[in-house]
Amino acid sequence: MKKVGIVTILSNNYGNRLQNYALQTVLCNIGYCAETLQRGNKNNKVSRALKLFVKKIMKYDDYKIREFDKRISWSPFSLISENDKKSACKRYTAFAAGSDQIWNPYFATTDKDAFLTFADNNKRIAYAASFGINEIPRKLLPEYKAGIKAFSAISVREKQAVSLVEQFDGCKAHLVLDPTLLLTKEQWNKIEVCPDIQKPFAVKYFLGDEDENCDAVIQSLLPGIEIIDVKKFSANRRHRVGPAEFLGLISNSKLICTDSFHGSIFSVLFERPLVIFERSDAEENMSSRISSLCEILDIENRRYYSKSFDIKKALNTDYSSAKINIEKKKEESIRFLSKALENAGR
Repeated sequence: MKKVGIVTILSNNYGNRLQNYALQTVLCNIGYCAETLQRGNKNNKVSRALKLFVKKIMKYDDYKIREFDKRISWSPFSLISENDKKSACKRYTAFAAGSDQIWNPYFATTDKDAFLTFADNNKRIAYAASFGINEIPRKLLPEYKAGIKAFSAISVREKQAVSLVEQFDGCKAHLVLDPTLLLTKEQWNKIEVCPDIQKPFAVKYFLGDEDENCDAVIQSLLPGIEIIDVKKFSANRRHRVGPAEFLGLISNSKLICTDSFHGSIFSVLFERPLVIFERSDAEENMSSRISSLCEILDIENRRYYSKSFDIKKALNTDYSSAKINIEKKKEESIRFLSKALENAGR
């Protein structure tokens, strides 16, 4: 079986780990052995298991994320080692960069490895890569041009990203779905961990500063309901939240209020009421990600500050239009991935 090496951001973000798992699953489903290359010190299965055991005992914040990482098939090679890179090039038929914000110029992880510079050009594929911003800084344009032009096939997950790629002569980008949207609700249900919460609850999950209107929106829609703030909930040692627990919270909630890209995606997949707030923090403007997602899934009316938002309809769970769009785009996305891999290495 041909092997594909996944190169992505490896962070403690729920969406990041879930998209990694999703891409691995899709690649396996279309007939490839998928492994994620390590981007730090190389860990074998024994050392990973030992570290996870220690974190469980010590109740470290990220032990639930490391527990979920047991679902990832890890490459024996680390991109921190030049010898490992050479060995990886012999092992894998192709390398897939993405998804997530692998090309965000403001992330420390956006280095030469994010552009797969260690591999032959005909082995470089980008799947649902994201810049996370609206414009590449001018001083980085030469570096991005060189990196992007070397790919044999490029796909991105936002409309703005298509323009960012195609500003370089000869570069073509296909718009595809984030990997998490390529798996069904039922597939996600199989790995979710349901929370031990006895009362009905609403979820709020903000990556940026929490919107001051959030609690008022929840109380107006569901008076007196228990509100689970995912960050605070996970800070309690009794309720550590990893990617699987995050899925469980979304799947079982009566309402989700979020500024998160993947928080929005899973609310749609699990058919839960959703209110999307604008992200507000010190980082670069990342609204293009949400705007593109809302357009692709036809959920602009879920955005709190949108002209089409109607709070009286906020508890509606009719995502029939989104389902149609997902199914159509899913076929195109998998077709792109299959063709790109078939041509890799030629």
